[in-house]
Parts: sequence; structure tokens; C-alpha cells
Amino acid sequence: MGTARPLGRCPCGEVVSADALRDRLSLAEHRLSGLCQRCQDALYLAPGGAGIHGVPVRTGAVGACSGSGGRIEEAALLPFVFVAHSGRVAWEARLALWAGRGAPPDAEDLEPMAETLAQHLVRVIRVRSLSTPPLPDWLSRLDLLIALDRSSLEALSGASPALARAVGVSLADEVPWAALFGVPLVPFDDFVSALWLDLSPAPAPGALRRAALLGAALCLAYPDASDARPVVARLVETMRNRLPDPRTGGRPGLSQPSPGPCRASDPPSKE
Repeated sequence: MGTARPLGRCPCGEVVSADALRDRLSLAEHRLSGLCQRCQDALYLAPGGAGIHGVPVRTGAVGACSGSGGRIEEAALLPFVFVAHSGRVAWEARLALWAGRGAPPDAEDLEPMAETLAQHLVRVIRVRSLSTPPLPDWLSRLDLLIALDRSSLEALSGASPALARAVGVSLADEVPWAALFGVPLVPFDDFVSALWLDLSPAPAPGALRRAALLGAALCLAYPDASDARPVVARLVETMRNRLPDPRTGGRPGLSQPSPGPCRASDPPSKE
């Protein structure tokens, strides 16, 4: 449930508020049908409404972190929901998460994904640590964790052991970036520069902006005339056999974490 004024109650019983809906289209659908975001995803994200008949809507996140001397100073996660069966993905910018003790970022750090998130509710949940309650429970429900490379995956799992339960994806290893786009993903700053992913580059982008840049890389279209879907669509399809069987090891859908004691106020929505 969101923290804004309630809009109504979904037939499933969920109380729906404006910040519990993903984007303008979801808000319009709620006004027509009364459905919450989870029920909308089960009906529309899975092909032909298959999500209500056993095809799971999974949860994932793109993560990034920064620090020195083996110590993480900040970490960020940009969540999404997906159906591995079809490769369909919907970003959850309303649940962007940043953890750290330095100067907190704001929604402007998601600017590299501005085109993809144009109609989305965009905000940043800010906490001091990924271990801040109730985040560990929320993070343990992620099915997929995507990061730049294996060392980034290890660092994120070290920051929150709950993330170790997700299937980890090293982008540098899973996608043939050099063959597709003419430049390897690592060094990442060179990739960002070569593909013009950041039109307002910062000297040293923080964790949230780096997560958004990874998201922007995932949103690049495959240079394949027969299937020019975004990279992320093909990537999640390849994960279908590595994810737990929903009948025995599936996890519930992504719901909004309750505000923890260290949460700062949200920046204005871009809606």
C-alpha cells in the first residue's frame, strides 16, 4: 500500500493509493477497473492474462554500489517486474532505492532513463543501510539481481545478505556487448560515453545514477531486424530456466516497502 491518499479498494482487497501505481496508464486503468498494480500486472503483463493462471510475474532489480577500501559507501537498486516466459518488463521507478550516509540523490539521477520512464511515477526511497527494517524482507523477495559484473554482485550481496537469495546476473558476462554495439560493457564509463547514454555526465556518478545508466544500457534495442526488442527482454528470457519453480520456490510479487525509520521525504513526482 502507498502512503498517499487512498483512491479505492481493488477487488482483491488491496487498498490502492496514487503512489502505489506505476504510471499514468496504470492510474487510468485503476479508474476504469479498480485494479491495484499487482492485479493489473497479472492481467496485462503476462500474455493473455496468463499471470492469473499460473505464469508468474517475477521481481528483479538493477543494482550498483560505490565505495573504497572494500567498504560500501552507497548502494542503489532500481526495481522492475517481468515475465520470463515472454520477456516482458515493466520498470518500477516509484520504488527506486538508495542507501548511504552521504548526500542523498534525488529523482534527477534517473535522467539517463528519462525516455523509458516518461509516464512513470518517479521517486527515491532513501535509507541509511540496506539492512534497515523492513528492507531485508522486501529484498529477499527479489527473483533477479542484475549488476555490472561479478564483483558488483558480491559487493551488493555483502551489503545485504537478503540479496544473495536472488539469481545474480553479471551484465558484463551475460550479454555480448562488443559484438552487438562495438564496445565492451567494461570499462563502463567508456561504454556510457561511446553509446551516449548520459547527456549530462557527472564527474563521478553516484550509485543511483550508475544503476540508471545500467538500466539505460538494458533498454538499448538489439541490432537485429528480426527481433529488435530491448536487451533486457532477451536477458530475462534467458533466465527462465535459472529461476525457481513458482510451484515450489516462487516468491510473491513486488509490493511497496513500508517506510522505515530512516526514510527521507520523497522528491516530487515527474508526473
